[in-house]
Amino acid sequence: MDVYVIGSNAKFLSKDIITEFAGRGDEIHMYPLSFSEFMTAYKGDKYEGLSEYMLYGGIPLVVLRDGQENKASALENLFSEIYVRDIQKRNKVRNIGELEDLLNIVSSAIGSLTNPEKLKNTFKSIKNSKITSTTIKKYLDYLEDSFLIESAQRYDIKGKVYIETPKKYYFSDNMSRIITSIILLMAMGFSGCGFPRRNTDNIDGGVVTRNSGEDSPKVIESTDIISFNCELSFIATVFDEENELEGKVYKMSAALEDGTVKAKIDWHDRSGNGDKAEFEADVSFMSKLQEIVSKYDLAKHNGYTHHVSGLPDIYGDYIDIKYASEESIYESDNQSGFLKAEAAMELIDLFLSFNI
Repeated sequence: MDVYVIGSNAKFLSKDIITEFAGRGDEIHMYPLSFSEFMTAYKGDKYEGLSEYMLYGGIPLVVLRDGQENKASALENLFSEIYVRDIQKRNKVRNIGELEDLLNIVSSAIGSLTNPEKLKNTFKSIKNSKITSTTIKKYLDYLEDSFLIESAQRYDIKGKVYIETPKKYYFSDNMSRIITSIILLMAMGFSGCGFPRRNTDNIDGGVVTRNSGEDSPKVIESTDIISFNCELSFIATVFDEENELEGKVYKMSAALEDGTVKAKIDWHDRSGNGDKAEFEADVSFMSKLQEIVSKYDLAKHNGYTHHVSGLPDIYGDYIDIKYASEESIYESDNQSGFLKAEAAMELIDLFLSFNI
């Protein structure tokens, strides 16, 4: 006879079962659905499926809900009423605000190296909190015990260095919508989990194509820009200090037509909220663009491309600049940003200043 024990984290954790039933039971760690498992229940093509999987995750209860509002409501209920409440009840957490703040900090820095001491300093500088590194360590352990987060330890260190070496933390489900969570779960042995790849039936993606651009000119003689297009993503960027760019995607374009520059800018955040605007300007706008191009030597990586198949289009940067001389600058990376934050800020400020 097989006996399956289920219930609330507030009453019983899987590690308690191993203790109470030592030698008489097995622990089977059930992860959320892999992408291939998700697709067995999803009615649609694999590209639309990936977008939904990235947005709502692979928890079966959420997958089986219909409609965006129902899925979002289920996730919110799971997070606040089951995970957070059970953690608080089981461990008698008195300051629930600190626990929730810690979750927000960890979720905004998915895949970044950190440890309780660094997190304590963050609380002190931003929240003016006196929380100790010991308390933060306990909170992180509570979150791991409840399978809300997973930690990844460096493998190339030995001995006592393990004690203070920073770790990387990931969510067990990709409700954080940060793609590195999925990458970790793939590494932990998700059978059949992967990103879809176009022009193939094999859902095993992640194929990388790269061009160093070494044959493309790194010096542009002309200074007369006739068209400018770029997209800058800060969805997965974590700044050391508070920065208004964090968590947003910006798209900007400008074209010179009959002596008039027609330009537009739009942006959105992780939730899809944002704004857009169109405006006209004189040719001085293109001159100011060129000043930024020259200041940050954007031509030095001309021709560089880096593409990872299967990634959604909310990550990475690209720049496409064309000149009257038929020279051009093109750089693209759909995985991570290559433009310096200072350059990105100047470009965004320029477009916004002319739109005022």
